Amino acid sequence: MALPKLDQPTYTMTVPSTGNEITYRPFVVKEEKILMMAQQDGDPKAVARATKQVIGNCLVSGDLDVNKLASFDIEYIFLQLRSRSVGETVDLILPCDECETKIEFQINVNDVVVEKKEGIDPNVKLTDDVGIVLRWPEVDDVAELDPKMDEIDQAFKLIAICTDSIYDAENVYSSKDVSRKDIEEWLGNLSQDQFSEIRDFFENMPKVTLSTKLTCPKCQHETDIKLEGLQSFFS
Repeated sequence: MALPKLDQPTYTMTVPSTGNEITYRPFVVKEEKILMMAQQDGDPKAVARATKQVIGNCLVSGDLDVNKLASFDIEYIFLQLRSRSVGETVDLILPCDECETKIEFQINVNDVVVEKKEGIDPNVKLTDDVGIVLRWPEVDDVAELDPKMDEIDQAFKLIAICTDSIYDAENVYSSKDVSRKDIEEWLGNLSQDQFSEIRDFFENMPKVTLSTKLTCPKCQHETDIKLEGLQSFFS
């Protein structure tokens, strides 16, 4: 005899990068186990895979390819999933700017927004004839970055990973047809100004953010804080 089936409520959200509406259910014990096992493993790639798997499992309907989502999409969707699955609030601790007293506070995940800047063009023209077409990094791309690398090396690697194509007056060179090594060598021959133009695309990437004010219980100093990125909401 079959055991009784437990129905799960469903909710809708809008995917930040596409504007498409999807329907999803909260994650349940089996998905929480997937996340816990990945966190215990400690490998960023394992965490990325687990996060995508949970989002895919919980998708009920809608146009969504989890493997092609930008990293900020994954962060936003996961926070909404967590809100419906575990609870809307998260407890955090940050030090006071003035006296360094540890301040305990609570945020509501539903207050999180995706902050976007206007006019960000993935087509970066470096000369009259030569340019590069970029894409937003996916969660797997970010997981490839070694946290021990300095900021410049991380930026260099991320740009190489997220290069869609390079072009000149006569040809378009797709990243599917060019090796990562060749792209990195090409990037290494750019001037500082040209490289900075490319970095601006990533520095202006949409971010999952939440702004709030904290008042220190000891010195009464008030601080404006802005949390950015998934890790900030669980640190």
